[in-house]
Amino acid sequence: MWSKSGLFFILFSFSKTVFAQPGFMHFTVKNGLSQNAITCIYKDKRGFIWLGTQDGLNQFDGQKIKQYRYEVG
Repeated sequence: MWSKSGLFFILFSFSKTVFAQPGFMHFTVKNGLSQNAITCIYKDKRGFIWLGTQDGLNQFDGQKIKQYRYEVG
């Protein structure tokens, strides 16, 4: 049978791993993405995340998205 301290230890250990999970961010046109459909993702050595769409390239610096749109001409 489980002792109270053993049960507390297991529950406490489990809660630490659950809260340690990284968060996810949803990129959409509402927060600056050039298009909702991302076709490729790349992280460079400076830490920027580059998101490619059919409308252009998007640079994410951890806070905001900067667009580099594809223009025909």
